[in-house]
Amino acid sequence: MTYTEVFRIINPGVFSSIQDVGRSCFRKFAIPQSGCLDSKGYRMANYQAGNQPADPTIEIVGGPFTFEALSDCIVALAGLDLEVSVNDSSTAVSGPIPLRKQDQVVVTGKLIYLSTHGELVAFRHFGSCATYPPAKLGGLDGKGLQKGDVIRVRRTGRQVRANENLQDVLIRDSSVIRIIRGPEGINDELEDQTWTVSETSSRMGIRLTGRPLKSLTEINSVPVLPGTIQLPPSGLPIVLLNDAQTTGGYPRIGQVIKADLPRLARKLLGGSIRFTFVSLDEARKIHHREETFIQHALYR
Repeated sequence: MTYTEVFRIINPGVFSSIQDVGRSCFRKFAIPQSGCLDSKGYRMANYQAGNQPADPTIEIVGGPFTFEALSDCIVALAGLDLEVSVNDSSTAVSGPIPLRKQDQVVVTGKLIYLSTHGELVAFRHFGSCATYPPAKLGGLDGKGLQKGDVIRVRRTGRQVRANENLQDVLIRDSSVIRIIRGPEGINDELEDQTWTVSETSSRMGIRLTGRPLKSLTEINSVPVLPGTIQLPPSGLPIVLLNDAQTTGGYPRIGQVIKADLPRLARKLLGGSIRFTFVSLDEARKIHHREETFIQHALYR
């Protein structure tokens, strides 16, 4: 198999890693899901690069992310508050970006996905290239991307796709996060205030600060998922994300609906959120409606 070196990382930003759709069938072995935090931005970047929907990409949590092209290549980016400069000149992000060898590129934004034209080369563990540093799974040697790392691709011969409207269509933001009620009881005060995202948040979970809730008795270890809202003794909720453990002993007072997980993840670097309860039936309808809309936007 022939590989092409496409770029070298100069600055990985706050945290960047190789991610795909994650590991979906190994939770019973205590292996977290990992994978992309924002499935919408992830799919949009892969689509524009001409890749398969589940191909690995680079997830950038907080820029600036800087790299140098090692060969002529094409990249596609998607994300919130995205700005790109090539050789110190601002570049409009309205589709795939062609680069020449030795071009210097700077990417800034909150949660960005960068796809290369061609399948990105990474280690595959348990069916996924998603990086999970605690167990050294996926990515490049199972770690976040570092200065000097070289990104390689397998050329596929697929065609890039340009759609100038995708950035506005798919990347929408809101401080309101919809949730369903948790198995260990409810706490209506959860939606009675605006919560601030703590700087100690990570891909494992978002820690919230605000007026503490009345804590509940700890429970035996039970299954948890990305989007599970746990209430520790401090009374300050923790919303689990993709790298979180598979079980936990804190009461589960809510579950973020699947459609809003990308919106939640975009708050990882800070900001405020409010919760509002919806029914399970509403959550399913919202997810179906958004998925239908995205599929139409990408593949019509």
